[in-house]
Amino acid sequence: MGPLRSSFSSSSTRPILAMSKLFLLLLLLLLPSVSGAATKGTDSRKPFKVGVILNLDSSLGDQMRMAIEIACQDANNISSGSYYIEPHYVNSRANPLRAISTAKKLIRKKVRVIIGLETWQEATLVAEIANQSRVPVISFAANHAPPTLLAQTIWPSLFRMSTDVFDQIRCIADIVSSGNRRRVTILYEAEAYDTSYSELLNSLSEELDKIGSKIEDRDIIIGLRNSSGYGDQLTSGNIAALFLEYPYERAFLAKYCYGYAVTHENYRFGGLGFVFPKGSPLAAKFSQAILKLSESGEIKRLEDKWFPRECTMRNNTGKTPRLGLDSFWALYAFTIATSTACLLVACLCTRRSRQVHEEVTNGDSISQDLSIS
Repeated sequence: MGPLRSSFSSSSTRPILAMSKLFLLLLLLLLPSVSGAATKGTDSRKPFKVGVILNLDSSLGDQMRMAIEIACQDANNISSGSYYIEPHYVNSRANPLRAISTAKKLIRKKVRVIIGLETWQEATLVAEIANQSRVPVISFAANHAPPTLLAQTIWPSLFRMSTDVFDQIRCIADIVSSGNRRRVTILYEAEAYDTSYSELLNSLSEELDKIGSKIEDRDIIIGLRNSSGYGDQLTSGNIAALFLEYPYERAFLAKYCYGYAVTHENYRFGGLGFVFPKGSPLAAKFSQAILKLSESGEIKRLEDKWFPRECTMRNNTGKTPRLGLDSFWALYAFTIATSTACLLVACLCTRRSRQVHEEVTNGDSISQDLSIS
């Protein structure tokens, strides 16, 4: 997984804006699921269906999808109520007509809201359809947007996320405040730091000061393309941690079974697979072969062979530590040593008292013999 862009320069502002918008979107989507006394399992709750229309062929669209996926997983884990967020992703491929057709399919699936739509043309066309079904549309578009009042009159169900960077900074500060965080760590890419970034970072620091929080640390994210050099980079101290997709994480632990710890939770995505041309007869054959390998247990055997479970369990610190006999070895050693010392002292005292008693008895016997004689 490539690192998320975090530069505030004019050429790369959109990705970080999108990430901030998604945090605000998370707050909006949590509204129907904050009631209730206890957290329920996802399978026992009702789905709050969210349609997501993005250009997944672009790096920005893919980053947005990953951010939405992570936000939904976090929201479903911490929310208490009768709903969980169920995103439905479709690829617009930057084609407005395709965005319209996919929006119709999402509406037929009974989605409660449609989000994404990176261009204003896509947003307005989808809003025309959504108005008829009364499905709100939240657009990330920032280009050629008409005045707010005019947009609300023509498309009453269309909402546009704020493109003002300082509004989003205040949004981030509100999120920090809602989490009661007093210390914040900033992550940014090595090449992202410039004058614009410095100014916005100062603005963020000011907003955090207003809520009693402060920036404690700033960590740099660097991209590593050579997976074989991860261990050397960690050993040399060039990097302090790795953020890997799950298959690469297991491969890393299989190679370096000792010396590294895994912190969870995992954010799981669709996984890896084989891709064939549409209508290819190989697709069905591969599916059947994979199914046979799975049913026969061959996949599990290969997994255990190449990804030893003992390495994964040894390096996994995500699970809650459990107390066992080995957790009290120091207490046991101290207790045994103390008991042994007490037993030795008791034996010595008993032996000493017997010796004294025998000496006293012998002395009395000698005195009686002298008196009789």
